[in-house]
Amino acid sequence: MKKLFSIIALFIITFSNAQMKVSTVEKPQEIGKVGAGMGVWFGRLEKFSEGNYVLSYKDFKYQQIEEWKSFKLNAEDVEGLFNLLNDNFDKMPTEDIRVELPNDILMINYKKSFGVPLVTIYHSINKNPELMGVTQSFTKKQIAKLFGKNK
Repeated sequence: MKKLFSIIALFIITFSNAQMKVSTVEKPQEIGKVGAGMGVWFGRLEKFSEGNYVLSYKDFKYQQIEEWKSFKLNAEDVEGLFNLLNDNFDKMPTEDIRVELPNDILMINYKKSFGVPLVTIYHSINKNPELMGVTQSFTKKQIAKLFGKNK
């Protein structure tokens, strides 16, 4: 009886350990990053091997809380978003531009501060207007750097 118990326990231990799987973590390729220097960044665009992109940003909605948010894009969306952001610096639309992604909604706002055109992206997470993230206000040069177009 003790031998049977020992054999059953050995099988249980063997099979329960066999369920664990170790996998490698994919390191994304950094396309562009905008920050204040000294390693502090406010926006970063990364490309993953499947062709997916992730735009991460520091949420400027709160002054004291440091929170990072992100949204996913595909290759066509990255190029389209860059062109949309870049082209409207000259037009300076007065109304917000609404961009719908598969899981999120972006509201793009243009304004001038001390004569410098700026763009701010408001990110509605999971298309929920109650969960809103806000990027810093980017200049045209910072947008080009973020999307890796200034190389």
